[in-house]
Amino acid sequence: MSPEADPSNYDSTLRNSAHGPFWDWDEKTRLDDINRYRAEFSKDSPPNLNSAYWVTEEHSELLTDEVSERSDDAD
Repeated sequence: MSPEADPSNYDSTLRNSAHGPFWDWDEKTRLDDINRYRAEFSKDSPPNLNSAYWVTEEHSELLTDEVSERSDDAD
């Protein structure tokens, strides 16, 4: 909000630059699931979503090479 950052103030050394867009994949997953849920109901009677909430969890790939097998010779 400083006048020094005003882009029309060519004497100033301050500049703003935009970066993005960025995606919040967790929020996208949540909103996609809400849309899927709403689509299951007719448009004439959408479900009352008061107090409803969605949570998301992140899943990583399971690496099969890291799975260790138990050996009977370990005694």
